[in-house]
Amino acid sequence: MSPGLTALSTPGHTPGHASYRLVSKGQTIVFWGDIVHVAAVQFPDPAVTIHFDTDPTQAAATRKALYEQAGGNHALVAASHIAFPGVGRVSQVGKTFIWSPVSNVGR
Repeated sequence: MSPGLTALSTPGHTPGHASYRLVSKGQTIVFWGDIVHVAAVQFPDPAVTIHFDTDPTQAAATRKALYEQAGGNHALVAASHIAFPGVGRVSQVGKTFIWSPVSNVGR
């Protein structure tokens, strides 16, 4: 791994599923991979799984933990199955989570 880049075990979706955290100059972005599949459903309720999750219970627990971490440290998140730009931040409101995409991408 490169300095500042950390592999994160994010089990539940597929065997060996991993995400990656990059920290540079005090900024953090986490590349989630297959953590969320249907944002409109899984941010309000992270317990909702998809038939591609090989261990649905673990996938839901991993998703919720990553949502909580992202919301707690205000890290940028890049997610595979979220509409363009697919980069944003997570915030928690009660037991649900909200995705806020970044604006002005590339500026």
